Amino acid sequence: MLTTVFLTIFNLLIIPLIFYLFNYIKRSKHQYIIIKIVLVGCGALALVVPIWLFLGYTLIMALWAPLNNLPDVLRGRILILVVLSSYGLAAYIMYKIGKKREWRFPSY
Repeated sequence: MLTTVFLTIFNLLIIPLIFYLFNYIKRSKHQYIIIKIVLVGCGALALVVPIWLFLGYTLIMALWAPLNNLPDVLRGRILILVVLSSYGLAAYIMYKIGKKREWRFPSY
């Protein structure tokens, strides 16, 4: 019962909103700013996962990691700081890539 209601609301509200947003992005006069936000924000989000997995495993989670012997609460806080700093690093990398390509999407 609940899933039927959820699917109905999703089909009636969310899907047309997504189509409207895609149409707005295609025809907007602010397309340059939207491309910057998409490249830096979403590109950094896609790039942060491998960085975070590598740093989190090699620094904190592995048995031979240098920070493995710390208490669990401190390790969790350090892991959150690693996630935030790696997102900043990934956003900076995507900003530099976008600036080099003059904020154009790759064309195939």
